[in-house]
Amino acid sequence: MPVNFRLAAEEVAFLVTDSGAVAIVVDDERRDVGRAASGSLSGLAVTVRVGHDLGDLEDGDHSYDALAATGSGLFTPVDSSERDPALIMYTSGTTGHPEGAVLSYRNMAVQTTTLTREWQLFDDDDALLCATPLFQIAAIGTIAPLLATGCRTVIMPSGAFDACGLIEEIARERITHLFLVPAQWQAVVEEPDVDRASTLRLMCWGAAPASVTLLEKMAAAFPRAANVASFGQTEMSPTTCILRGADAARKVGSIGRPVPANAVRIVDEDMNDVPRGEVGEIVYRGANVMVGYWDHPEATREAFAGGWFHSGDLVREDEDGFLYVVDRRRT
Repeated sequence: MPVNFRLAAEEVAFLVTDSGAVAIVVDDERRDVGRAASGSLSGLAVTVRVGHDLGDLEDGDHSYDALAATGSGLFTPVDSSERDPALIMYTSGTTGHPEGAVLSYRNMAVQTTTLTREWQLFDDDDALLCATPLFQIAAIGTIAPLLATGCRTVIMPSGAFDACGLIEEIARERITHLFLVPAQWQAVVEEPDVDRASTLRLMCWGAAPASVTLLEKMAAAFPRAANVASFGQTEMSPTTCILRGADAARKVGSIGRPVPANAVRIVDEDMNDVPRGEVGEIVYRGANVMVGYWDHPEATREAFAGGWFHSGDLVREDEDGFLYVVDRRRT
């Protein structure tokens, strides 16, 4: 269960309690937050610290490296089926508290297949630079295909975005694939040394619209790189729609077309399909849809009303099958 490192101790404590976690892993920067979060939680058995200099371990603290080196039971391999939960990703939720979306190994395998296809991850020298925080599904969803194909993943330290440092990392590690939000791409293409990132073969963006001007600047800066927009949500593992570079300029504002892993409908409040061009909620079926919300059966039943997962996104479909998000369904 990845946790946002920007959360306050009481927010972390809620997630730990809600998930039933028995251990929390922190680095030295978040030691005090982790200790404050775990201090009042009787069910939390272990605090595991990550880092090189852990000479000041307190009572109840354990070193990750030491546990791994001693073959602790925490690291005993287990057999898992594809339908077993792989991780819990907390979302903003509909109940006033975050809700944990349970994603299975099957969910992540389907996400892997989707991105392997859409990102053309077939070469031995493919290398991904992960510049999004690891508590976001975007990071896990982009790392999964590289783990499956055996290609390299380079993880940038989380913190303030540094376009110059990112370009240096691309050049040093010969990065071929990169996902950023449009504001980050804007900063990258404005760097004087952007041509040093010439190894890029794929630029991916999402989470916000990209203007025609930005798309043109990205194409000029990286003329040999494919341009792909990705749309999705945590509960879908996450990718649901892809907008390819050939369509990006003529379909500005579109989230693209649904990926093959999804069955998709656009429906009204009574689950009737709306005519093309009219606004409705996009609902999904498929092997990439989450198992449900952790320990929230009512929220799960509501999300899957009518046998389809309700995304909450209100969209319309144009004459070519491209989708556009219009609003969010009010709950």
